[in-house]
Amino acid sequence: MTWVLVIIAIIIFLFVSSKKEENIRVAKQGGVKHKYGTLIAYLLSSHPKMETQKLNTDSITMAVIEPGVRTEFSIRHGFESVSVFWSHHSTGYGRHRLDWTFPEFQSQEEMINEIEDDIAAYEHKLLF
Repeated sequence: MTWVLVIIAIIIFLFVSSKKEENIRVAKQGGVKHKYGTLIAYLLSSHPKMETQKLNTDSITMAVIEPGVRTEFSIRHGFESVSVFWSHHSTGYGRHRLDWTFPEFQSQEEMINEIEDDIAAYEHKLLF
């Protein structure tokens, strides 16, 4: 039993250390807001009322909150990757969610194109 706890403690320590190093590396690149600036600017411009809700070392959350509707995008930097999460909740259409994971240095324009295409296809399926 003691060995299991030691192994778990070592794994947790290694993960936390690696995550801290990754956050420092992203901070040296200007933080998530700078590193993914093109993607963030696009998402903020996707709706006139889209606003930044939360900004951390490794993530940003943007949302539009209106009566009966909430649309949210989150960008989270991982280990050599970036994940984008889209969620939409409305009284008329219910809850919906899509997510993407891209290599950290993939073109942000390519990320935007894939996100646009997937959301458009999803909305088309939902409406027709």
